[in-house]
Amino acid sequence: MEKTLKVFNKIFFWRILVPKHPEDTDEGRMNFSNWHFVKEGDTFDLGDLTVQVIEIPGHTQGSIAVYFKEKKLMITSDGANPATWLYLPESTDTAAYAASLHKLEKYDFETILTGHSLQLFGRKDLKDWIHVAEHPGFSHGKKQKGGAFAPGVTPLQVWAEEDTKHKGPSIVIDPVKEGLRR
Repeated sequence: MEKTLKVFNKIFFWRILVPKHPEDTDEGRMNFSNWHFVKEGDTFDLGDLTVQVIEIPGHTQGSIAVYFKEKKLMITSDGANPATWLYLPESTDTAAYAASLHKLEKYDFETILTGHSLQLFGRKDLKDWIHVAEHPGFSHGKKQKGGAFAPGVTPLQVWAEEDTKHKGPSIVIDPVKEGLRR
C-alpha cells in the first residue's frame, strides 16, 4: 500500500499546477499568441519541480515526452505506450520509434504515464515496448481498420516475434512504411 501511495503522490502533484477555477483562465488559453513551441532539451523551472522536453518521433513526427526529474516521472502520452499507433500519415516507422524509446531509457525515472490509460508503467514496460519495435512479428500480425485516421491504409497490429499468442505489448503499423507491401 505504501508503494501505491508513493506512485499516486507522483501523479497528484498536478493538482498544484492546475488552476482551481479554470474558467478564470480560459480566455488566456484561447489566445494562441501566448503559445510557445518546445523542442528537445527545453527545461522549465516550476519552483520545486523541473520539466524537461524530450522529442520522441514515432506516433507523430512531433511527439514529445516530458520528464519530471524530481518525481522520477516520464509522461509520454500517445508517443510511447503498450499499443502505439505508427500507421498514421504523420507517424514514423518502427526503427525511428525504437530510437525514440531508447532515448527515454537514458533518464532516471520510475513511472511512465501514457495517454488513454489509467495504468502506470515502469522501466520494464519501456524495455518491452522497445523489444516489440525492434523485433516485430509481422508474420503473425492482425489487420485492423484504418478508418478516418488514415484513409487508404490497412494497419497491421504486431507483437514481438515470439509473442504469437498476442499477450504482450504491440504496435500498429502501416505495412507500406515498413516495406511489407506496395
